[in-house]
Amino acid sequence: MGKIIVFSNLKGGCGKSTLCCHFAHYLVKKNQQVCVLDADTSQNIYNMRQREISAEPDTEEPWKVWQLAGTGNIKAIMERAKEMDGYVLIDCPGTLSDKNLLTVFQYADVAVVPFRYDDLVVDSTISFSKVLKNEVPEIKIIYVPNIIRLAVKYPLEAQATDMFSHVGIVTYRITDAVAVQRISSLHGQDEQQENATGGAFNSIYEVVR
Repeated sequence: MGKIIVFSNLKGGCGKSTLCCHFAHYLVKKNQQVCVLDADTSQNIYNMRQREISAEPDTEEPWKVWQLAGTGNIKAIMERAKEMDGYVLIDCPGTLSDKNLLTVFQYADVAVVPFRYDDLVVDSTISFSKVLKNEVPEIKIIYVPNIIRLAVKYPLEAQATDMFSHVGIVTYRITDAVAVQRISSLHGQDEQQENATGGAFNSIYEVVR
């Protein structure tokens, strides 16, 4: 039976798609089967895969990508995902207006919630957490401080970490590094990317394995 992990938050620009791709490669390196469902209306991961396949048609796909946004029977797709071996990662849009998202969340085992220490992002993350826990009380939430600048002192860091720690797990920070922003759906992480994301991803893996 597959484990379903959603990458979600209300606020865009927190790195949901980027971390979803990197974590898919992380799992593959651990010899896990992985499928990514692209539920974002922009279809960033799906479109990236199509471009890369066109450019490198002979390259083997390390993990599969399905389109979820705009498809018909979401419940049937989620039932199929639940029956798969390995891990199903779902890249969600930065909104709760899509009525199909509730169905997706109800099938999820874990929610990975990337966030930044900005006022608006912290507020939206709190709001998202309340909705998620109200709709799916049993879901495990893992908060990932992402796109963090080491030279910046964030006034909300301690407060946000404390609040989110009472709801779920807060991982190590992922810095605002060029290496992290450079992603591929076909090619795995390089050493710089592994070093930048490894602390957070190891914490996630401890929960989901």
